[in-house]
Amino acid sequence: MGTRDFQEDQFIHLVRLKWELRTLDLSVIVDLSMDQEPKMLVRRAMGPLKIMASRRGTDWFFIWGRSQDQRVRALDAGALRHIWDMGQ
Repeated sequence: MGTRDFQEDQFIHLVRLKWELRTLDLSVIVDLSMDQEPKMLVRRAMGPLKIMASRRGTDWFFIWGRSQDQRVRALDAGALRHIWDMGQ
């Protein structure tokens, strides 16, 4: 898989998560800067929560920090709740 395909997959996962986040009525930006990997920024009182999509082996994960607790499989049904609970 080339870089373009990888970044397109990242974007697709982030947009799917953004669609789910609409139910929480949050301000969300998907950042597609040319010189960086795609990421999503969720506005919070304590500063934006930066979420990235990354592949480990054949699985895709949402990652919003360095800890193992700050990652969840992108296709898990409870991914949104886990991110929001851990990102507060």
